Order: sequence, then structure tokens, then C-alpha cells
Amino acid sequence: MKALIRWLPKSGKSWGLVGGVAFTVLAGVGIWMGPVRKSFDQINETIAGREKEVARNLRILAKASRGAILKEYADYGEMIRKRGSTAEANAALLSEIEKVASGAGVSLSATKPREPRIDPDYERYEVEIEVDADMGQILRLIYAIESSAQVLRVERATIDSLKTGTAGTLRAGMLVSKVVTL
Repeated sequence: MKALIRWLPKSGKSWGLVGGVAFTVLAGVGIWMGPVRKSFDQINETIAGREKEVARNLRILAKASRGAILKEYADYGEMIRKRGSTAEANAALLSEIEKVASGAGVSLSATKPREPRIDPDYERYEVEIEVDADMGQILRLIYAIESSAQVLRVERATIDSLKTGTAGTLRAGMLVSKVVTL
């Protein structure tokens, strides 16, 4: 302690200089540390908010709640699995194609459903259709099929000219498919 007292100045001017230097140092540290302290406060608030979220999520996903949720899923899962046969799915596909074609102003000249491909995870239904129409109608039909509510897809399309006297009439054959997940 005596060494510290010996180091301190004896005159009043020197005390003013020491006080000014101390004030400048403390003010500089305060100005420099202000943003750092503010950043730490924001980080602490974020951590506290996330801790509350985690606590709430853990409370929600407690074992008892999880069992109840799985039971509800099982109940509704049984209702969803009850669906029609393959013949009903084919009939629904054909009726949707006919509805879309009439909406596009095209009449179907032939429809030929194929056997469905059944995998463990999905079933794929396919129908071959033929239409006699002009190019604009054929394009409207393809667009209407692709944007159908049943998520239909035109897998393949062939367009050929007719040898009849009607100019601009084309014959189009399309393979339309629908995938149903199980």
C-alpha cells in the first residue's frame, strides 16, 4: 500500500491530470463496452426465450401426451385406409378424364384403361385416350388433365394428322396416369 501512496502525485495539478486520465479511460471503456453489453443482453433474452420454447415443447411431447397423439393418429389412419377397390379407382379416373375433356371442349373417341400396377407403397392407374381435335383443343386438354384435382399426368402424347377432308383436325393419343399412395 505504501508503494501505491508513493506513486500518487503530491500537487493538485497532478491530481487533476490523474482524474482526467481516469475519467477518459472509464468513459472510453463505457462507450466501447456499451454495444458489447447490449449484444450480451440480447443474447441472454434470446436464450431465455428459447429455453421457454424448449420447456413447452418437452411438456407437450411428454410420454403421456405422445401416447395420446399416436392413438389419435391410429384412429384416423384406419379411417383413411378405407378406400375403394381398383375398379372404383379406375372408374373415378375415367370419369375425371371425361369431365376434364368436356370442360376443354373435346370429345373422346376412345378410352382404354390398363391394368393397375400395384406396389406395396402405391398403385398406378393408366388410361389410353384418343381424341380428334385441332391443336389448340389438344393443348387445352393436356393442360386441363395436368391441372386436374386428382393429380393426373399425361405420360405420353402422340399427334398425327387425319387423312379426312377436314383441314386442321388431328388425332391425338395420350397415356394418362394417376398414382395413389397407400
